[in-house]
Amino acid sequence: MRKINLILLFNWMFIPFLIGETLVQNIKNIYNKLDSALYTNNVILSYKEHELEMIEETERFVLKMNYPEDSVLVKNKLDDIMECYRRVMQSPLFDERLLDERRRERRLLEEGRAMANVYLNIKDSILRNFVLDSLTIAHSTNSLKENYTQLIYQLETLPVHFVLNLEIDTCSLSDIGLIQLLPDMGPLPFNLFCFTKNYKGGLYIYCKNGTYSWQDSGYRTFSRRLGKNAPKVFRRIMRKRPDYLLYCSQLEGMNTILYMKNECIYVYRIIEMEEYELNEYLEKFKDRIVET
Repeated sequence: MRKINLILLFNWMFIPFLIGETLVQNIKNIYNKLDSALYTNNVILSYKEHELEMIEETERFVLKMNYPEDSVLVKNKLDDIMECYRRVMQSPLFDERLLDERRRERRLLEEGRAMANVYLNIKDSILRNFVLDSLTIAHSTNSLKENYTQLIYQLETLPVHFVLNLEIDTCSLSDIGLIQLLPDMGPLPFNLFCFTKNYKGGLYIYCKNGTYSWQDSGYRTFSRRLGKNAPKVFRRIMRKRPDYLLYCSQLEGMNTILYMKNECIYVYRIIEMEEYELNEYLEKFKDRIVET
């Protein structure tokens, strides 16, 4: 019995090492297969599809509000509108002139005035809706072009870091009582982080479930206080020249930044400005992570 207990104890102590070793190797394998140019292009394609989906959802809602009794009319109008947007997204969109922030502000002001004039001066509801539809399409088209141009400009002018997504393996938690992280094995497993010089701005593109998900101009957390510390943490990490940056939103509600250096994974807690080796972190904060 004592021999069995010793064997079980040895295996229990050895499990975290094996888990960490497997994770590190899987991360290295995924990064070794990365074609950065192809991957970036695939993210851009997914971004375009995402934008069209968001527009279609909005347009469908608006049309049903204006034409609640005629589903055929709604479908036909939606098809016509979306065909317009698809042509815009399929054609080259980059236009350096669209990077001018003042120009964008002037456009928004002019479009706002045009819509106000329609409401004030066109009394016929059918004609008013027709003109408003045209103005809305023009506004959305301009926004698509401007947003796309800004995206491409930042991807081409800022250093791009491919940040692998990790997630908690819920099976390991229930089977062996340990928290284990797994790398994303989907078609778009990397986020794209493009830092500015002081790490306070830039472009942060997030991918989830194999597609483009969202983007932001800063590292998103669930607290403004956390957000203020994030640039400091990134500066400290990047000074160490990490092999890879990693990302796991499930760890304490995004209060963490992960990276790998010399085949060891580290977790930096943002608000506390404290750094831990991964196994140490998972053991010390297990209850908090599970609750999250």
